[in-house]
Amino acid sequence: MNRSVARCVPLVVCALAMTGCATSSGYAPSAQPLAPSSGAGPLASATTEPTRSYGRSATAQDVSHQDPFRSDNLLIYRFDVGVRKFDSSWKPVDRPIVLGAGLTYEPEYWPLGIEAGVSYSTDDNEVDGSGYRSTNLEFTFGASKSFWPVADKLIWTFGAGAALNHTSERVSVFTPPFTTVEQSGKDWWAALYLHTRLAWMFGETFDIGLDLRGMSGQSMSTVGPVRSTENGQLLLSLGVHR
Repeated sequence: MNRSVARCVPLVVCALAMTGCATSSGYAPSAQPLAPSSGAGPLASATTEPTRSYGRSATAQDVSHQDPFRSDNLLIYRFDVGVRKFDSSWKPVDRPIVLGAGLTYEPEYWPLGIEAGVSYSTDDNEVDGSGYRSTNLEFTFGASKSFWPVADKLIWTFGAGAALNHTSERVSVFTPPFTTVEQSGKDWWAALYLHTRLAWMFGETFDIGLDLRGMSGQSMSTVGPVRSTENGQLLLSLGVHR
């Protein structure tokens, strides 16, 4: 009996010693669960930090695409008013007033843009009791190229193309003492044009500038002799950018 007790004593001592080592080294189970990491671990930094930087890049890109000046696509709606000057064979209706509208569209990857427009001009005068009236309807289509000499402020456009015109005239000739003879005529004529437009931006949507045009085309006749169709135009132009 004494021998059995003597053999068990060393085993009990070894078991107690091992239990004490495990407790002192921190491997004993804890009654409380481990608190989650505050994000300082390597896994947290690897997942959260790229997400924040991506968010900043996406926001910057969205802002740049919303800014019309950052886009390479140019779309301008034009509204023009001015005067047109024909040669002396058109007198006394050689300076008609012009009202017009059009658009300029220059896509990002095109070397040149396109432009199109329509205008109406009219002149009415009286000489020695005789009345003269001339009206003209014009359609234009051509190519354009715009530049920004002053970034986001000054836009300079050059354009060229073809024009189709329809001119209508009426003449009331007074013959003393009480006779008035009326004559009228219409004619279509084609022409080529060149123009340049220089405008200043106001805000992000509107511009105001001047448009100088020159045109040369085939001769035409409505009332009286055949006349030249060469003419120039000086227009005050309002642009709406979209």
